[in-house]
Amino acid sequence: MATKRWVGGVATWDAAAGWSPAGPPGATDDALIGNAATTSSVLLSGAATVGSLALAGAGTILQVDGPSLTALNGIMLGTGATLRFASSSRLANTQVTLAGGTLQGAILDGVTLRGTLDATSYGTLRLANTVTLAPDAGQPGLRLLGAGAALVAVNAAVLDGGVILAGSADPGQAARLDASVRSLTLGAQSTLDVVGAVIIVQASRSNATFADDGIINIGPGGALSAPAGLSGAGSVHVLGGTLSANVLSGATVFDSGAGTIRLSGLIGPSAMPTPLTGFRAGATLDLTGLAYGGDVTSDIAADSAGAILRISKAGVVQAAFRLTDQPSGAAVQVSPDSGFGTLVTTTAQPAAPLAFTDQTLGAFGVHSMDPIGPGAPNYLQWQYIDAGSDTVAMATTVPNVFIHAGAGSKAITVSSGRNVVDGGTGSAFLTSGTGADTFFVDARAGAPVWDTLVNFDASDAVTVWGFKPGTSAMHWDASDGAAGYQGATLRLDLAGTGRTDASVTFAGLTAAQAGALQTSIGTSGSVSYLYISNRGV
Repeated sequence: MATKRWVGGVATWDAAAGWSPAGPPGATDDALIGNAATTSSVLLSGAATVGSLALAGAGTILQVDGPSLTALNGIMLGTGATLRFASSSRLANTQVTLAGGTLQGAILDGVTLRGTLDATSYGTLRLANTVTLAPDAGQPGLRLLGAGAALVAVNAAVLDGGVILAGSADPGQAARLDASVRSLTLGAQSTLDVVGAVIIVQASRSNATFADDGIINIGPGGALSAPAGLSGAGSVHVLGGTLSANVLSGATVFDSGAGTIRLSGLIGPSAMPTPLTGFRAGATLDLTGLAYGGDVTSDIAADSAGAILRISKAGVVQAAFRLTDQPSGAAVQVSPDSGFGTLVTTTAQPAAPLAFTDQTLGAFGVHSMDPIGPGAPNYLQWQYIDAGSDTVAMATTVPNVFIHAGAGSKAITVSSGRNVVDGGTGSAFLTSGTGADTFFVDARAGAPVWDTLVNFDASDAVTVWGFKPGTSAMHWDASDGAAGYQGATLRLDLAGTGRTDASVTFAGLTAAQAGALQTSIGTSGSVSYLYISNRGV
């Protein structure tokens, strides 16, 4: 590939003398515009395809007014540089790395975004076909902030991978995600966080869909409206916000004991049960399509698959919800809503509560833990698995739990009994309870891990998964960690490459005390591990 540098100052892309060597770059060229010492402004009026494109320097602007720009091997936007598109221009089939620069105005078509795209400066972000988000660990791939920020699906748009943070915890910073033409799809491993934002999928014949591992989180002040319905096998988590839809498919979860699910469909004798988890005191079902009257009643029936909440009118079932975790003895009430519909509430309380504060969403409340799944040690009774990347604190009040955290920063505190805690990737502060606790450290996927163990006392243990005798290496630093939680720190190189894959800080332990911890190697199936136990240090 040849390298073409822009030397033309302020001029048009096609100006031959603006490039060195002369002539505009083509599909086999690397195009470089701007640097820290110069300011450049380039106008592209036609279509262009280059090998790669890099913009750098404060004030450097590439304005694309033509139909499209394609960079076969990617675009790098350095600090202060701006790549700006006219409203009808497309950025097609490329990867964009946001390294301090700004991307504005394009219809994104087959684009992968690396870094965080902040739509505050972007304005209206238009999607066509698949846009893949690949943000830095623990960071959102897309940030919609400010009343002028909007996301529009030009045709059947797919957001695939990464995390989208829509809006802000500040209700005054409401944003709008508007898939008004056709539909919006969340692809594999996507998370859509709705905080202080209004998201509308309003096409009359289209719905929002999401993959089987897709997650939509609706936090306080957030609202997701899909009049044509939500479909897919993923899950919608209502954490204090409002979900409005005609019909729902997949799992719907009240994930904090708060929030509203408003349904205009799913009404009538032929309505199939909708899966519903976490229906607790403080949560509300608003059946706007079921006119309230004195003949509207509710009951919970049991079948071979569990409990079904039934809402009936004149003795005929009109709406049904399969309750995956309803505690026995809970009462359900019906009452009129603010219009002509029916509100459904409950007195149910979680059998195994997990208090949480989600700083990313600005949400707090109580998760309901699930009964432990098959194959787990028989001393465990409850489990909570978090696949998200929010900054969150969690604390249990019941014994014998298994908690598996996601990416990002988190703090987890257990109370009593025998517990197993996996801090996930990123940074985790894990506080032991009064019983015997085991902490899992797993960096086999390649994402960095740094766990800080607090109150690591007699009968507690650590299991480091993927530690291979003869390949993996470990050493101790005398003291490291966050202020107030420093202590002897174990460094782990699982692949034997010389890189630290995981760190474990034992808060309050000296190097001498850490040296007295017991270590051994074991295997579980085909996976080897390092086991570290405290027998009275």
